[in-house]
Order: sequence, then structure tokens, then C-alpha cells
Amino acid sequence: MKITVIYNQGSSFDVPEGIETADEDTIDSARVVYNTLKKKKFSVELLELTPDKIGTIKKVDSDVIFNLCEWSGRDSHFGVKLLQKISKSGIPYTGADYTSYDWGCNKVKMKNMFNRFKIPTPKWVVTGSKVSKRNRRKLAAIPFPVIIKPVYEHCGIGVHQDSIIDSLPNLERALFKFYEKYRQPILIEEFIDGREFQVTVIKNGTLKVLPPAEIIFARKPGMKNAFTYESKWRESTDNDSVFSKFVVPDQNSKAILRLITIAKKVFNKMACRGYVRLDVRLRGNDVFVLEVNVNPGIDPDPQYGMTASSMAAGIDFEKLVVEIMHTALYDQSYKTTPDLLQ
Repeated sequence: MKITVIYNQGSSFDVPEGIETADEDTIDSARVVYNTLKKKKFSVELLELTPDKIGTIKKVDSDVIFNLCEWSGRDSHFGVKLLQKISKSGIPYTGADYTSYDWGCNKVKMKNMFNRFKIPTPKWVVTGSKVSKRNRRKLAAIPFPVIIKPVYEHCGIGVHQDSIIDSLPNLERALFKFYEKYRQPILIEEFIDGREFQVTVIKNGTLKVLPPAEIIFARKPGMKNAFTYESKWRESTDNDSVFSKFVVPDQNSKAILRLITIAKKVFNKMACRGYVRLDVRLRGNDVFVLEVNVNPGIDPDPQYGMTASSMAAGIDFEKLVVEIMHTALYDQSYKTTPDLLQ
């Protein structure tokens, strides 16, 4: 079987945090997946795509496309365009289709879908540099503290300790600065002060939820337990990082079982595809879905949420990569031949 591993480079927009770290992570993921599949004796090629090279996907002649492209923010239309072309090619591919990729890169579209399908999520409202009269009533129903996030970004961009705000006067001051910084709509969301999990769902013939991985935060005076940009990307525990480690807790507790049930509901109701990762908070036994990553990155580090979950399920990293590759072949959009599944 021949597999083409694709990844993206290049952005038409800058963000204050920079995109270099996320880009390096994408390249590292692509190389790791490439080497893993090669080790498993597949025929593999690695293909870098830039916005002006999306059309070259038509030249790919493979049995499977392993898609690790992560254009997001205001560049998400590149990802949609790419997936439309891959879909037309008829080649099975991993990850999101262009429809789910579109809402996966837009927090407002995602939140509206949560509401539509009655997926529990923190109360929210979207605004610009100031809250309109129309939205003040909605905001009044959201208890403080709140957290503000740029609508189109990913990888923790815009999420810092000072994004968590404790009063309306402070929020009004913060919105103006935040809008000046990111130049896009702002999501105001109730901050759920509780436990946080990453939940991986894979559909490979059957739907399964890997054991949810809990984020353990270091206790730092004056800091909220939040998985910020610094927590994701800075190894130092100084400044704005309170991330400590991932653990996989008892899977038979009432809260975890409810979390797993809701994860399955999200996958099915929102027409997810292949494999996804949910970011979820628990307050007591109440579940709040923060976001769905419809084309999550892959990393062999045991302190990466998906990898911690797969290891707890008895799936080592090599098996995980092969299983994700096979999700493309099991997708109902394609007529799969038995020899491809060997």
C-alpha cells in the first residue's frame, strides 16, 4: 500500500505569539508519522504543501492520504480548499472532511452546533472590541470569571492567564486591547473552574473513545488552572505556565462515563470523521465541551494527551498511527477492498 503524508507550511497572517512553534510541531508530526509508517513496511512519501501549491494534490497517486495539514485562523480557507480537492480525487484520506474542517476552525460555528445538538458547553457570546447593546443581555447571563478567545485561532493562540477576567469593567477594558491585538471577533465564554480532559475518539470500523487523559495543573498562587498558550508550547514552568502533566484517571467513575457518552454524541451528531480530540471540562459530574479538534496533531510523547490515552488503552504509538491511517479506509464514503486493510 502506498501512503502520502501531507503537511502544510506558510501563512498569510501573523499573530502576536507567532506561528513558528506550531509550524515546527506540524513538520515534526509529519516526519514521525512518515518514519513510523515506513518502519511498518508501507510505501510512504512526504509532501509539503503551501497555499500556492494546493493544486499539486491532483498529482498524488496513492492508496491513502494521511492528512496532517493544519491551516487555521484566517488561513482556514486553504484547508477547506485542499480537502475539497482531495475529496474530488477519490483517494481515501484521514481526518476531517471540508465541512467539519470549516466549522472546526471557527469557534462561533462550533458553538452554534453544540447548541443545536444540545451538547453541553459553557455559556458564551461573541463580540468585537466592545459589547453591543444586543449582546449585553446575553452577557448578563454569563457568570464571571469569563475567558476570552480569538474566534479563528487554534494551538492556544490568544489564551493566556490574563484572558481570564473577573468583572465587567475589566472585561470592557480587555476587549479593546484584545481586538487591537488579534483583529478578529472575540468569544466570551464562561470560565469553568474544574478538571480538564482531552478525549480522543476514533472510528475505525466501530466507534471507540480512548481513556480520557486529564491535565494536571501545578498549583501557582494567583493563577487559574488553564491550558494556555504557554502551557502548550513553553517547556519552562516560569511565567504563565501552570501545566504539569497528563494522567489517565479511573475510567469507571460516574463523571468519566458521562464524559465518554457525550464524546460519542459529539462525534455522531456533528458528523465527525476518522478521529477527533475533544477539550472538555468537568465541574463535579457536569461535563462542558470546550472545543473539538477535527484534525488533531499526532505526537509520540507520552505526555501528549492522545498518546497518553492510547497507551492507557494498550495501543502503542506505532499501532496508533496505523489505526488512524486505517480510519480513511473504513470511512463510509469509500468502497474498501479487503487487501487494503491488511
